Amino acid sequence: MSRLRWAVLGGIMLGGVGASYWFNQRAQIRSATITSITFDNLPVASVAITYTRGMPPVSVIIDIIENDKSKGSTTIGGKQLFVDIPLHAPVHLPYCLVTTAYWRSLRGVVRQIQHHHQ
Repeated sequence: MSRLRWAVLGGIMLGGVGASYWFNQRAQIRSATITSITFDNLPVASVAITYTRGMPPVSVIIDIIENDKSKGSTTIGGKQLFVDIPLHAPVHLPYCLVTTAYWRSLRGVVRQIQHHHQ
């Protein structure tokens, strides 16, 4: 083969490897914050989540913890940005949102736990 064909073939292979890496990079949870709490019949916390660029998680578990006691929890799909979480009791500062995200990969299931202190 000529040098030009080798260069084109090498460029295509390098581009394929780069695209594979780009599309398999996991989107990390950048932030999770409580935007509002409503006190109707049952207290409900509205939570907003932002992600970095990449492949979104399959599912995310969000726990609201205050003084080592769980106040509420829910599981959402990885592309969801907002969620309302029913609370067992009202939440006061300081509290912590704990997010557990799960991704599928060639090596199996990948889990990442993050603490977002408020």
